[in-house]
Amino acid sequence: MSQFFFPRFLSTALKANICAFILLGCGAIAQAADVPDRDAKFPTDLEFVQGIVSDSFLKVLEDLPLEKALSVAVVSDPSQEDDWIVRDALVRTLLAEGYTLVQAEQDSLSEVKEKASHTLTFRLIDLRLKCEMSGSKLRRHRKLMRRGLVDFALRLTDNQDGAVIWAKQVSDQTEDVVPASQSRKLEVPDAIVREMIEKESHWLEGIAVVGIIASLVYLSF
Repeated sequence: MSQFFFPRFLSTALKANICAFILLGCGAIAQAADVPDRDAKFPTDLEFVQGIVSDSFLKVLEDLPLEKALSVAVVSDPSQEDDWIVRDALVRTLLAEGYTLVQAEQDSLSEVKEKASHTLTFRLIDLRLKCEMSGSKLRRHRKLMRRGLVDFALRLTDNQDGAVIWAKQVSDQTEDVVPASQSRKLEVPDAIVREMIEKESHWLEGIAVVGIIASLVYLSF
């Protein structure tokens, strides 16, 4: 504690308490600096991709031959690691549109068929998020371009007789641009992994590097 100056009349215990308070405050400041606030107007990677699923589903939902009063269960076939991303988006969209849903357990489809009049089955074909940084590294304001791609098949089955009454394949992609400063705060690696597209250095960066080298060479003489 020698780096702190304390008057000699203070007791040892009081000095220790003051030091602890100062160190605790510094730690809190450092922790706050490591976790900056996220700008709520920019969706996270997960929200961005699920938004594409919902928007693409809404485009075909008006053709779905199912009355909203009839119960429907949403299941994936086959079950895949990322299918929950699509299932959540489909379920939330159906609920928002006023459909009656039955909770579906993937390992008990027979029970689902007893509870729901229809089953909406989806098969995840492709789901990915491609990202690319734009703007020179020498500039202050860089951008992150995100491109989400979704591709899935839908099948509506009447649980009374097992007949498939509707089928559709849905594919869509959407792009957006967010400040590079928001990149880390919007990332959700546990849910969806970014595929980073590496670009070659901009020609302006090359000119700047050559200029710096030339200046160093000139100054060495």
